[in-house]
Amino acid sequence: MPGNISMKKLMIGSDKRGLLVSLLQNPIENREEVVEIVASDSALKSFLLNVVNNPVFGVEENVIEVSKAFDLLGIGQVSELLLEELTFLAQYSAPRKANKSQIKINDQIGFDLQKVVMI
Repeated sequence: MPGNISMKKLMIGSDKRGLLVSLLQNPIENREEVVEIVASDSALKSFLLNVVNNPVFGVEENVIEVSKAFDLLGIGQVSELLLEELTFLAQYSAPRKANKSQIKINDQIGFDLQKVVMI
């Protein structure tokens, strides 16, 4: 879990966000539920689409569907990003915007998102 935020603190707030934290413990089996919750949460959806639409990925058309973002980034990377964002939201209650310098292209395994430090 990123930072010193406990699971209990992440559960405070939206019931859906609390459920999302639980589902992200096993994201492969829970992919459809995770996609549904993220798509219904405007802050998380905006954050994830902002990351995937970053020019560094070279995606030619604007991604507007959460499921497409999952396909492009991979469930493991999306899970890490969402847990970091949920931690941030639990602390500050404001979405973050990704900066292209925070994303590293790794030719061997595709795109590897490094720790997201927001502006």
